[in-house]
Amino acid sequence: MKDDKFERPKAMVSLNLHTTDLGFGVTKEARVFANLWEKVLNEYLREFSYMGSCANLEFNLILKGDSIGMIWSGYDDSMPNYIDETLSKVKAMPNADLKQEFE
Repeated sequence: MKDDKFERPKAMVSLNLHTTDLGFGVTKEARVFANLWEKVLNEYLREFSYMGSCANLEFNLILKGDSIGMIWSGYDDSMPNYIDETLSKVKAMPNADLKQEFE
């Protein structure tokens, strides 16, 4: 959508991942695991999200009953790069050393 006041384009991109892995959305244990995963991911992406917010880019993660929602929004034309980097970081998180994130 075009922004008439500032003459800058605004983008909103939404991605829903539907999954039943590990009983996501079915068992209590899976729901607890999903909430813990969400908190760890948000902490892992904290610095990256801050840099994005400085460029008027935003990323939100939403856990639903049977899916994981990812929403990107912002005014910058670097939105495709921001989305690619976010997904790359999410993909790399299982192999990352997360000790420094929680010290």
